[in-house]
Amino acid sequence: MNTTVVIKFQLEDEIRRISVSSSSAWEEVVLTAKNMFPQVEPFVLQYKDEENSSITVKSNMEFEEAIRVAQNKGSLLLFLVVPTEAKSGCPRFHRNRCNLRRLPFTILKKEEVKEETRSSRAVHHFITCDGCLQSPLRGTRYHCTSCYDFDLCEECNAKSQQGTQFMSHTASHQMIEISKPAYRRNCSRNGSNSACAEEKKEDTATATPQTNTNTTQTTTATPPFAVEQKKEQEKTEEKAEEKAEEKTEEKTEEKKLVEV
Repeated sequence: MNTTVVIKFQLEDEIRRISVSSSSAWEEVVLTAKNMFPQVEPFVLQYKDEENSSITVKSNMEFEEAIRVAQNKGSLLLFLVVPTEAKSGCPRFHRNRCNLRRLPFTILKKEEVKEETRSSRAVHHFITCDGCLQSPLRGTRYHCTSCYDFDLCEECNAKSQQGTQFMSHTASHQMIEISKPAYRRNCSRNGSNSACAEEKKEDTATATPQTNTNTTQTTTATPPFAVEQKKEQEKTEEKAEEKAEEKTEEKTEEKKLVEV
C-alpha cells in the first residue's frame, strides 16, 4: 500500500521539506536533494536510527528501512546532507567549516598576505612615493631623471607606464630602477657612517636606468645620490658661513665694547 512520506533535508542551518510516495525510487530522492543543494555535490544522505547512529542510505532497500525506522519512532524522516569531500580539502561550499580550521597552520586572508609580502620587501627610508604617498617607499624604487626629487613605487610606476599622470611627471621621462635602499634606518644622511657610504657607492654603480619604449629621446641618467649629496654639502657650507658671520659679528661687538 502506497502512503505519503514527509522527508526533511538538513544542510548546516538550512532545512528543506518535501512529500513523496513510499514507493518512490531512492534515485528520485537523491535527485531532489541535488536540485535543492547543488553547491555541495557530491554528498551522501544520512539519518539517525533508534540508537542514534548515523546511517548512510544508498539503495531502495535502505530507503525503505529508513521509512520504517521513522514510523516506529513516530517522527518525520530527517536526512542530513553530508559533503563527502569535507575532510579531504573541501574545495566548495563547506570550506569555511571543514577540518582545515583544525590544521596546525594559519590560513591568511588576502589583505594579510599582501601586507606580509610588503613587509618582506626592501624599505627605502627617507623616500616617499610621489604617487600614493607611501612612506617609507617599499619594494623597487623608480627615480625620475627629469623631475626634481620625484620617486614612484612599483605599483605607481606601472600605472604611470599605462598613462596615469602624477603631477608634471609623464611616461616619456626616463626612470632609474633602484632595488637596494640607499640608506639604513639608523644611518646619517651626510654619509658619515662608513657602511652606508659603501652602500651609496654600490647603489650608484648598480643603479639600472629603466628604458622607455614610448620615446626615442635619450638622456644621460644622473644618479639621485649625487644630487642628494650635493644638497647636503650646500647645507653644510651654508651653516659654516652662518657660524663664521656670527663669530665676526661677536668680535665686532666686543671691540666696540672695549673702545667704549
